[in-house]
Amino acid sequence: NNDNKILQDFGGTIQPLPGFELTAGQMKIPTIAESLDPSSDLPLPERSILARTYGDKRQLGLQASYKEVKWKITSMYSNGGSANTDDTTTAKDVFVRVEFNPFSGLSFGGWVGANDFIFSDNGKWGLNFRWKGESEMARFELAHSDDTVSGAKKKSDGYVAEVGYSVMSQLQPVLRFERFFSDSSNTDGAKAITLGFNYFFQKNNQKLQLAYAWMEHIKG
Repeated sequence: NNDNKILQDFGGTIQPLPGFELTAGQMKIPTIAESLDPSSDLPLPERSILARTYGDKRQLGLQASYKEVKWKITSMYSNGGSANTDDTTTAKDVFVRVEFNPFSGLSFGGWVGANDFIFSDNGKWGLNFRWKGESEMARFELAHSDDTVSGAKKKSDGYVAEVGYSVMSQLQPVLRFERFFSDSSNTDGAKAITLGFNYFFQKNNQKLQLAYAWMEHIKG
């Protein structure tokens, strides 16, 4: 039931056409943009509540992607279980993510997904915006999920906003604000504000990160 194995990403990829890739194996589901970023690229040492809830999960499956200069579409058909676990049911999950980069530094993205292939009962979706200039960066992301358990539907949603500015070539303060409602009918959801500092020795290849977070109604 628990993923306590060392194996994370493992797969085989073929490229039958230019820009088109087909991968089979265990990989991250294509949902939250932040969860797909390498750890070394994160502006704060801890991923957001949104990324940990809706993304940053590995599943066994088949993934297809097609990439052009300014856009990319990715779809994944997976077993819906935890990483390194056998499939116990015939039900499968499906995810589709689209990314658009109109020009350098600016990107938009969106995704939809469904557990057990039933969007009306277990549908999920999200949107994201990013800007990265020479000194400044900004990111915003939101997501919503419907989950039906034993006939009862539960809605959850959240968002995260992040800004950073390099006051000099090596020092970058970062501020993040996030909200998450595990039950949309409850107005008293989780909240966190994080202030961080990055000191770059060799850009993202070698850096020191410090952060302090104020958290409210967060468990686990």
